[in-house]
This record gives sequence, C-alpha cells and structure tokens, in this order.
Amino acid sequence: MRRDTFRWTLPTALLGLCVMFQGFSSLTAEGNEQSTTLSTASTSSTSETLSTNSVGTRPSSSTEGAGITNVTSAATNGNTPSETSATTAGPVAVTSLIVSNQTTSSVFLSWNFKQESSVSYRVEWTNGSVSNTDNTSDTSYTVTNLTAGVNYTFNVTAFAADGVTARASIQNSTFTRPDAVTNLTASNQTTSSVFLSWNFKPGSNVSYRVEWMNGNVSNTKNTSDKSYKVTDLTAGVNYTFNVTAVAADGVTTGASVQNSTFTRPDAVTNLIVSNQTTSSVFLSWNFKPGSNVSYRVEWMNGNVSNTKNTSDMSYTVTNLTAGVNYTFNVTAVAADGVTTGASVQNSAFTRPDAVTNLIASNQTTSSVFLSWNFKPGSNVSYRVEWMNGNVSYTKNTSDKSYKVTDLTAGVNYTFNVTAVAADGVTTGASVQNSTFTRPDAVTNLIVSNQTTSSVFLSWNFKQGSSVSYRVEWTNGSVSNTDNTSDTSYTVTNLTAGVNYTFSVTAVAADGVTAGASTQNSTFTRPDAVTNLIVSNQTTSSVFLSWNFKPGSSVSYRVEWMNGNVFNTKNTSDTSYTVTNLTAGVNYTFNVTAVAADGVTAGASTQNSTFTRPDAVTNLIASNQTTSSVFLSWNFKPGSNVSYRVEWMNGNVSYTKNTSDKSCKVTDLTAGVNYTFNVTAVAADGVTTGASVQNSTFTRPDAVTNLIVSNQTTSSVFLSWNFKPGSNVSYRVEWINGNVSNTKNTSDTSYTVTGLAAGVNYTFNVTAVAADGVTAGASTQNSTFTKPDVVSNLTVSDKTTSSVSLSWNLQEKSSYRVGWTNGLMEQNRFNTSNTSYTVTSLAAGVNYTFSVTALAADGETEGAPTQTSAFTRPDAVTNLTFSNQTTSSVFLSWNFKPGSNVSYRVEWTNGNVSNTKNTSDTSYTVTNLTAGVNYTFNVTAFAADGVTAGASAQTSAFTRPDAVTNLTASNQTTSSVFLSWNFKQGSNVSYRVEWMNGSVSNTKNTSDTSYTVTNLTAGVNYTFNVTAFAADGVTAGASTQTSAFTEPEVIRTLNATNITTSSVNLSWTQPIGRSSFFRVQQMNGSSSWKKTVEGHFFHVTDLSPGSKYNFTVSAVAADNKTEGKGVDVSICTDASPVLTYTCKGPNRTDPLLNITWSKPSGNNQGFSIRVGNEISDYTSGTPVYNHVIKGLQYNNPYQVTITTIGCGQNGSMNFVCNTGITDPQVPTTEIKLNITKVNSGHKAAIGFSSSLLNDTNGQIKVYGVLLSTDLKRNSSALEDLRYTYDDWKQKKSETYLTVLKQREFTRSEMISVDIGDEKNFSGSNYTNGPLSHNQKYKVAIVLFTNLYITDSLVDLSQSFVSITPFAADILDTTLETSSNIAIILGVVFVIILLIIIFAVVFFKRRRQTKKNNGNIPITTIR
Repeated sequence: MRRDTFRWTLPTALLGLCVMFQGFSSLTAEGNEQSTTLSTASTSSTSETLSTNSVGTRPSSSTEGAGITNVTSAATNGNTPSETSATTAGPVAVTSLIVSNQTTSSVFLSWNFKQESSVSYRVEWTNGSVSNTDNTSDTSYTVTNLTAGVNYTFNVTAFAADGVTARASIQNSTFTRPDAVTNLTASNQTTSSVFLSWNFKPGSNVSYRVEWMNGNVSNTKNTSDKSYKVTDLTAGVNYTFNVTAVAADGVTTGASVQNSTFTRPDAVTNLIVSNQTTSSVFLSWNFKPGSNVSYRVEWMNGNVSNTKNTSDMSYTVTNLTAGVNYTFNVTAVAADGVTTGASVQNSAFTRPDAVTNLIASNQTTSSVFLSWNFKPGSNVSYRVEWMNGNVSYTKNTSDKSYKVTDLTAGVNYTFNVTAVAADGVTTGASVQNSTFTRPDAVTNLIVSNQTTSSVFLSWNFKQGSSVSYRVEWTNGSVSNTDNTSDTSYTVTNLTAGVNYTFSVTAVAADGVTAGASTQNSTFTRPDAVTNLIVSNQTTSSVFLSWNFKPGSSVSYRVEWMNGNVFNTKNTSDTSYTVTNLTAGVNYTFNVTAVAADGVTAGASTQNSTFTRPDAVTNLIASNQTTSSVFLSWNFKPGSNVSYRVEWMNGNVSYTKNTSDKSCKVTDLTAGVNYTFNVTAVAADGVTTGASVQNSTFTRPDAVTNLIVSNQTTSSVFLSWNFKPGSNVSYRVEWINGNVSNTKNTSDTSYTVTGLAAGVNYTFNVTAVAADGVTAGASTQNSTFTKPDVVSNLTVSDKTTSSVSLSWNLQEKSSYRVGWTNGLMEQNRFNTSNTSYTVTSLAAGVNYTFSVTALAADGETEGAPTQTSAFTRPDAVTNLTFSNQTTSSVFLSWNFKPGSNVSYRVEWTNGNVSNTKNTSDTSYTVTNLTAGVNYTFNVTAFAADGVTAGASAQTSAFTRPDAVTNLTASNQTTSSVFLSWNFKQGSNVSYRVEWMNGSVSNTKNTSDTSYTVTNLTAGVNYTFNVTAFAADGVTAGASTQTSAFTEPEVIRTLNATNITTSSVNLSWTQPIGRSSFFRVQQMNGSSSWKKTVEGHFFHVTDLSPGSKYNFTVSAVAADNKTEGKGVDVSICTDASPVLTYTCKGPNRTDPLLNITWSKPSGNNQGFSIRVGNEISDYTSGTPVYNHVIKGLQYNNPYQVTITTIGCGQNGSMNFVCNTGITDPQVPTTEIKLNITKVNSGHKAAIGFSSSLLNDTNGQIKVYGVLLSTDLKRNSSALEDLRYTYDDWKQKKSETYLTVLKQREFTRSEMISVDIGDEKNFSGSNYTNGPLSHNQKYKVAIVLFTNLYITDSLVDLSQSFVSITPFAADILDTTLETSSNIAIILGVVFVIILLIIIFAVVFFKRRRQTKKNNGNIPITTIR
C-alpha cells in the first residue's frame, strides 16, 4: 500500500472538503494546519456528511454523492471542533483545465464541471513574483495584462453557491508568447553564409529559433545569442530568414520576423576570350547550371572603362579600338540585380587593322621587294610570310618594307603581310599579293624527227618547275610563235626542204615572266610519193602505181621483199610490174622519191600484199552426227596458208577459219543436207585461192519425252516429242520378251493394241530422216498392262480404331488396300490375301476403302473396287461445368480435333430430364432452377447420326441470386457502414470484400449489414457483397459499390515568403490519403477557393499591406469528400514607394525637396529617413511632399522612404544631391603675392589655395579681375562683362583678364600668370599684356558654375563671387637706374653697327680697285 502526505491551509468555516484520488480517499482535518494521509485501498466508494455530533459519534444518516469521501474530523489537542449552524456538501473539483490561445499578454483558460448546482470559480495566476485573482461564473476565462514570455501558474477553484465552500484547486502552467524580435538585419553575405543580427527586450529569458529557406529547402537552428551566422548556403540564391523568440520552455514562440537577402553568387569559371576582331571580342564563360543570375561585363584599355549587363554566358564586346590591349572582368550578379560574386579577369588585344597598298616589285630569279602602308602612330610590328604552294617561310620586321631573298626561279610566290599587336601574338587580317620570280633558261635544245612539214624540238629544264615555253621559228622571211607546257614541241606547217631557225624561252606560270631564249637550226625533208596502189595480183606477179606532185624533178626507187629476199629497181615512171613472185607469199613494196641531187630522199611510201595461194585437193566429209560433220583435205606442204570453211543448208550460210587441213563443223541442225566449201587463204587472211565443194546429211535427233499412258488390260498409248518443223518419220517397235512387232508412223503418238493383261512390254521409237535411211538414236520405255478388277468387297467388325475387309478375284495376284477419311492422304497396304483388317483408324470418322489388283511389277494397278464405313466415335473427355448462373450452367468438353461428330447433351435434377443435340464441344443449359444440383451426360455421335460413343457424366449447382440495394453510409476517417437486401427465406450467408487498389480484405457474415473498420483516411474503397448457398461454396454474383473515407486534417500549415502580392502556403500531408487540397482565402468580404495537388501553393494577386485568412483542407479523389480545414492568417508586405522625385535646388538654403506618390495597396503611413532625421506620415493625399533642411551644399544624401504596413514594411532607397550656390569669399581684403617680370608686361599673382572654399559647391573656375581705378575698394558683378579689349578701348577701368579651369593640387599656393596673351576657350577673355608704368588693383573671381553666353560670362546662370580688392597693388613702373642702363645699351649697339658698316664699305672699295685692268701688275721674283 502506498501512502502520500499532503499539507494545506483549511479555512475555519469549512465544513466539508473533498479530495479526489483515484482508488482511495482519506482525510483528517486538524484546525487550520491540516495533514492528510491518503491510503490506497480497494474499498467501496461511500460518502458521509460531517455533522455536529459529539466526537467519535457517527452521523445518524448518510448522503450518497459521487466523489465525496469519508471525512473524519478530530482535534489534535483533544478539544472538539467549533460548532457550525449548517451542513453543506462541497462542490466537486473542476476537471480538464486547458490553457490555449496564448498571446504576448493574455491566456485563455477553459475547464469542465459536472455538478448541476450553482457554483462560481476563483481564477488565480502568478509568475512567481506577482499574483492576481479574479472570480467568474463561466467555465472559461481570459487572463489579460500578462508579461510576454513569462511562465505563469494558473489555479481554478470551484466555490459552492454560498461563495465560501471550495473544492480543491486544479492547476496548469504555460508561458505567454514572447515578443517578436526587432531590427532583424542580414549582413556579411558570402557565397555560402549570411550573418543575422537582431534586437530583443533586455532581461528576457528567451532563446531564438532561426529558420531559413530558399523556396525548396527549409532549415532550422536554435541559438541563445542575438545573432547567428547561417552557413552551408547555396551561392546566388534568395533566402528568406525567420527569427522567432522562444520562451524558456523551448516550446512557446513569439511572432516570427522575416528578412530576405541573396547570397553572393559564385565566380564565373573558364572565362575565355576568342573571336577577336579589330573592333570586337567574344567573351564566354561557365557558371553552375540552374543558377538564376545575370552577368556584369566590364572592360577597359587603361583610359576608358565600359560596363554592360547580360543574362547569357557569353557576350560580344564591340566598338573597341584595333590593336589595343583590353582587360575584361565578368561578375555574376544575383537575381536582385545588386548582389555580386567575385570578378574573374582576362586580358586580350584586339586585332590590329590590316596593312594597305601591299606592292611586290623588283623581281629577280631569287628575290622580290615588298612595301606597304599602315595607320600612323600604331604600335605594331609586321609578320611577312611567303609560300610557293609547298614550303612556307616567315620573317618579322618593324619596317613597312622587306626584301624577300633565297627564292626559287620561276615560282609563283604568295606574300602575306600581317600587322602584329604589341603582345607579339594578336594579328590583324593578312593582306596578300602574289608574283612570280623569273624562270631559268632552257638547256640542251635538240632538233630531230624532221619531216617535210615538221620538226621535233626537245629541251631540258629544271625538274619540278611550273613553267610553260614559248617556241619561235623563222625561215628568214616568215616568223611564227606558239606556247607549250611540255619540254618538247613539234613544229608543223613547214615548207619541205627549207632551212629553219628555232628559239625556245621558259615562261613562268603567270604567262608573262620569261627567261632567256635558247636557239638551234635544221632543214626539212622532201615530199613522199602518194597513192601507192597494189593491184592485179596473181600467184606470181603484182602491178604497182603511184602519184607525185606535178613539176617535181625526181626519179623513183622501187624495193620489194618477202622477208627472205630483197630486190630493187629504179624507174622514171609512176608505175611498175613486179614478176617472178611465189604464190601465197606476203610482199612489202617501198617507193621513194629521190631529189635531183640523188642524195636527199623523201620518205618512202610503202604497201604490202599477198600473191594468191593454190587450191586445196581431196575434200572428204565423214563422221556425221546430229550436229556435226568432219571435213579433211590436202594442200602443198610448206605453204603458209589458212583455210576458210563455208557451209550452208539452203537457207543459212556459215564460215569458219582454220590453220589445220581438217575441220569438225559443229552446231549443225540434225537431219539437214549441208554443202561444204574449203578455200586456202594467204597469211594476210584476205587473199584467197580457188574453192573446193562437197555435200552430206546430219543424223536426225532422238525423240524425247517418250511417255507410256492410258494402259488398259490390252493396249498402251505411246506419245513423244520432236523438234517442230523437222522433216522426219518414226519407227515404233515393241517386245514382251518372246514376240517383237514394228510399225512406221509420221505422227508423234501411237496406240499399241492386241496386248495381254498384266504383262510387261518394252517400246522403242526412232526418228528417220527424209532420205528414209539416216536414222537417229532410238528412245526406249517399258510398262505393264493393267490387271483385272477384284469383286465382292465386304466391310465387317468395326471398332473405334479398326475395320475388317474381304473380296474375290479369279486369277492369282497381289492386292493394294487403300483407305482415306477425305482429310488426310490415302493410306496403302499391299497383301497377297483376299482379306485385310485396317487398324489405327480415327474414331468416329467415315473412311473410304479401295482394293486394287497389282501386276507383277508391284506398281501397275487394275481398276479399284471401293466401299465406305464409319468407325465408332470416342467418348468425350474433360467434361467441365462453369459459368454457373442462377438459371444456367455452361458445359464444355474435349474431343479429338478434326472429328466430324455431333453430341447429345442430357440433364436431370432427379425429377425432370431433358435432352439437346449440338455440334459444338460446349453447351449452355438454360431455364434451370437457382441453387439446384444437376447431373449432365454428354455422348459423341458419328456423322451418320447413328454410330455413338460412350457417355461422359458430371454434376453442378446453379448459383444463388445476387444481393440488392447495397449501400455505403456513415463514412468516417477509418470506417464505412454497409447494408443490403436479399430474397426472404433464402438460406444463405454473405462474404464482404473491400479493397483500396493494393490491399484486399474479406469477412463473412449472416447479417444483411456490416461495419468495415480499420480503413485508411481519404482512400477510395471498393466493396463487394456476395451471397453463398448453403453448401458454402457456390456463390452468387457480387454486388459492388465504392466510397471514400473522409481525409484527415492537414498538418503544420505554414505561411512563408510573404511579399507585397504573394505568400507561399505549405503544409504536411495528412495521415492517410487525399487527392488534392482546397485552399480558401478570406479578405473581409471577398473570398475564393482553389484546388492544389501538391503540399505547396503560391498565392498571388494579393493587395499589399492587407490582412488575409487562408483555410486548407484535404479532399478525397471523388472531389467531394473533404476533411476538416486548418486556418492561418497573414499580412502582406507593404508596397515600397515606386514613383518619387528628389530635387536639391540651387541658390537656396541647402535642402532636399522630396515628392512621392502613394504606392498600391494599403498602408499605415510612411517614414522618411534622410541622414539621422526621421519623419512619419500617417495620412495625406495620393501625392506626398517633404522638405529636408539643415543640410550641406553639393552633398549626396541617402534617402529612405519606408511604407509602414500591418506586416513587413516596404522601403525605397535612393541618393539625392543638394544644390549649389555662389561661392563663399572673404569679407576683408585678401593677401596676394605679386611677382613682376622685368619686361613690365607680365606678372605672376599668387594666393592661398584656401580661398577656393568648396562649402557652397565645388569651385570649378577661377579668374583675376584687374582695375586701374585705384580708388575702388569693391567690385560689381557687371565688371565681369568687360574684357581686355574693352579696357584698351577705355570702355571700363576694370576688366576680367584671366579665367582658368581649377586643377586640384596639394600645393598651398596657387599662381596665376598675368599678361601671357592666352585666350579662354569659347570666350572673348584674353590675358592681355600689362601696360608700362601702370598700377592695378587685383581681385579674385570664383565660380561654382560658369556659363558663357555670347562669349561673355552669363551673370544670370553663373554662380560667382568676387573677393574684395587686395591691398597689394600690381605696379608695372620700372626704376630710374634701370631706364638709364637700357638707354646706354641701345646707344652702344647703334655705334657698334656704324663702325662695322664703315669697315665693310672701305674693304669692298679697295678690292674693286685691285681688280681693275688698267693697273699694271709686276711679278716680283
């Protein structure tokens, strides 16, 4: 037994106290300080009323009440307790005290109470230092004015209606929500980290939850510091950071504060510079795929810098200067257009311009001089390249000309000149020119092969040279020229017997550049005789004749030879008969014209011919076949002849040549008369002797395709083929071994009769030529005559696989028994008996049986005798019932495929029998009674409808009826209630099946309803209910319905990435399943609903600075079953100011005038920060205006306009410059350093650089004002309108002499030269020379803004101030001593010039006299 001791303070007036403790109850009251011992015991629950009886006396009656325990009161000091006037039962204790809806300053309490009597409640709360109490009659209470982030303990006590009697207190504790952090700042972004810092109320005992997400991934970290460095981030990504204060319990959180920033992108990689031109460069680089970045491209050449942005990973930089070195920087920029990664740098030269006017000149056989132009001032060198197609050479030079040497003669060289930038690598476009070097001279010029009209020239030239040649020739009066690419040339169209001079010159491939010429000379030959004709050949002589050009004084030389003997004769005639020749011999004849000198001979003219051969003798034809004849003959021995053999058959003639004295003529037509001619042919194959003739017949062909057919018992029909058109007859012979017979016929068929039955005969057929004598080869064939027919063929003893046959025949023979079922090939069996049992037949098939007598050859058959019969069918097999319905059964069975049978189906249920016939191997028995057992018999019948096989039997039950009105109702997240109807009185049970596509479950029941439990929420279930007959096996048709369970509520609904017009809603998939989610938005009176398939929804088109409530619920796939919704509320970010102007006016106080338009959406006002000044606006028109004063001139100020909203504020940052005004100048005289130049026309004025005070704006121009009015102490702005020329023209005593652009220097003094006669650009102000002996007052003019109009200072637009005139005077007066020295110097120079002039004059005069001729000159030795 466990004992627990409790202590409490008991009010004196308390009569009864209930302490509830499950399983035990015991109470001891001891004055105000009470000690209660609670003992756990298994006792019945009784309750007694504490009365005013004496100590130890039990009350006379008891009152039953649930939860009231036995209370015994005794005084520990032995005294009796104080008397009371009444006995009251106390209320039960409150139960289920719930703390909810915590805010930073309040908590909502609710509890339960079961007693019906009227009670009130005391609510007490304390944070450990401060306690508060309040009373309420409700079972809930909102505690307010709490401190944020503090742990409070709440006690609720029930009081009876008297307001005094109290039950035990019930207690709960919770933290209030902490305040939200403030001033959340993101800084020190790198590619993988961001530093967060924030503020929180000092002294708070909280930790902080830091959450960050990039739209896809969310991370959380806890920290006790007010800063956190978030690491392991992805470069170049926008992250949203939420910082939430968490109370000391680690659970209760304050409102989240959000900030967004980008991490710095990675640096680009592999920055490549390519495709340089004279004005552009192509840049390409790599970057991590999928990054949402743009790129900043910067380039500079040392003087000028440019920047461009691009979203591509390549960029073509244009408008560059040719041949200049550029440095390129590429920087990745995040999607906010501000956050940048590290820059990557590369350098490259642009391509220089191309050289111009490239000229090739002064070509020799080994050199060429090149010259070109290029843009002046360019820092380039030049690459000179030359090639001759095979070999390439390169030289570099800094000059704009180059002499290329060591070239090959006569070769075409291509010269490229390319400008090369200062890096020695980057080149401009090449400029090209081509030229040939001069070729060498040809060598070894040879003249040969002279004819009457041509000469063959050949020469040598260096191998591999690509040249052509110019050939020139002359006979002293006429000159000709031709070109050739060969090292030889045949000069034609010359005159016979004339002396010619030939020159050959090598020409380069351009057809222009030529080498030196080489020369040679020769004579042409006389003409040859023409039309040399050989005729009148005999076996011993030949007649020759020819022509020659008339008027020629020539004789002729006739020469002939036969290979062994050579003969010559001369004649003056143009004909000659050569005699005493040999028959059949080839002779060559030459006739040559010989000039009158008897030496120079023309070309010989030649002709050849054979003398005619002798005739052959003794021509014989022999060895004739169907297609050939053999010929033989004699001829004179030793003769060099061939033979022409000709043959013809009256229509067609053929020829064949042979060198033999015999010939086998082939490819002749059989049975035809041929005439043969044989002629001797000389060796030329043309000249022939006399022909010799003979005639003969060829043998006919043998007949073909001799066929024996239509045999009967006494005759045979013969037929054969023979070549159509042949003039032949046929001899037919037959023999049976004993008797031979012969018949002649002109037909190609013949019927032989009078033969004996069943006997073997041999037949010969021979073709005979038209002469009736010449016969072809015989063709032979053999056959038997047919035997007689059997009789009395009988069928008996049929089974499923056999039939017995018997028959009669008079003579002895063998027999062929054949049978077929009409579908398969006939089967045969030979027997010598007159009976036969056919086996291995197919059951139930109609067979046709034939018996035929066979001749002794075993092949020749007599006429068949035939009969037909069926075998018995087989019994059906595999009789199966299926597809039972309530009124039918489907029967199917097997039977040997191809059997031509029908089937008898019989069925009975014990009382009624039925029969049906069918030709199918299945049958549906209908009109049955549901749930009854039937016996089925199936019997096969042969095609005759009579022959039957054995019966097959089976039994089956019909199916019960299906249940009706199946209904699914009362769906919850885990159960569905099913109910259905069935025909009353049926003795059935039910199978309930349900499945969700992947899992199937089954339950059996005898009721017509069932509650399916343990289902998954949001899932579509299919339910089947099936009735089963009393045997528990045979089932009726299933009845089906479908229903969805209700989806569970979603989990962890979060609203993140809140912007001015959108918010990201995300949640966790509910337990179970759902098809999609329904998102509902409420904003005051407007609302919408949308469906979402994922766990994320990006809400857009929201109004900035507005409150919205979103409800998300899960919906099942039927689009109607919906779970309970979960709510979240947000406030969109305020829209930043987008339209604004900021002006810093000139010539006013230094201020900024800011004007902006109201941004879209709602807001709670604006905050404007300029420097440290903050101004708030809560109302106004659509256009707001604010002036910031107390600033400094010409300074940039960071301005921030913040739109204040119910959520995140919107800020617009920009820089605005204040204006300028007239410069500050001293009010007292300034101090100048004046230095005079001795000439008196110039001076130098120096003043302190502190005079150029930039307080009112930067001093851009300063000047010097001179005045010859020495009485003036101050100047006027109008004095600036007068120039040096105005002063010279006496228009003003004061003028502006110097204007200078300010140059920044570290020197403390600024010096200005006066009188250097320089002009200020664009104006009439000239720094004219000072006047002698003149005094000037000097003031300094300062401009923060200078406008020149009509060449003078525009006083209305220029911002200018003039200092007071300085006390120092510019005095150009020279001292007296200096004047005297100057005068004496001038006088001295004049006297010196007079003396020099006199000396020169007298010297010239004396020289003139010395040269006069009237003065005698005496030479003194």
